[in-house]
Amino acid sequence: MNRFFYWGPLLYKTKVDTYKDMLKKIKKEYNYNKHLGSDIDETYAYDTREFQKHVGNKFIDYFNFYEHYNAKTLSSKDYFVESCWVNIMKAGDANPPHTHDGDFSCVLYLQIPDSLKKENDNFVGRDAAGPGGIKFIYGEDRPHCITDVEAKPVEGDMYIFPANLRHTVNGFKSKGTRISMAANINLKHPVKYF
Repeated sequence: MNRFFYWGPLLYKTKVDTYKDMLKKIKKEYNYNKHLGSDIDETYAYDTREFQKHVGNKFIDYFNFYEHYNAKTLSSKDYFVESCWVNIMKAGDANPPHTHDGDFSCVLYLQIPDSLKKENDNFVGRDAAGPGGIKFIYGEDRPHCITDVEAKPVEGDMYIFPANLRHTVNGFKSKGTRISMAANINLKHPVKYF
């Protein structure tokens, strides 16, 4: 019997239809830069309850698939949002390779300017993420292995992943404001690995 094996961390893509409503709730009150290692000038805390109201069911979907992917049952699917923030990026901003705190993390795209979409359409290069895109990186770069997943930013797209999965955001040159949201999630009962 033939079989292939799932390998590496579970990266999950979904769609959030209420992203425009979330965009309207951004408050530029608490600068979040001191908690991050980014090269972004404008980052702001976002209300964790507001975040959970819009995307809470997406994490339950992730946990259900996580159990299938890992062939293990989570001790609990109860979770809480440890932190949530928005990244307001402009031309020249980028985010170097980094990981997050907590058990799981996510990124959600709230606003992608037309100028950045056009820059991506005109981009010539090997990096499939393109300008302003995200790259998830796992393992050593070797022939015949998939060691990264690259994605262009699309409004409403949300990626959920283990918090320790390295990722980076490419810079871009076009005018306009690219807004994404990120959050760190913890399970109320830790994952049992043994």
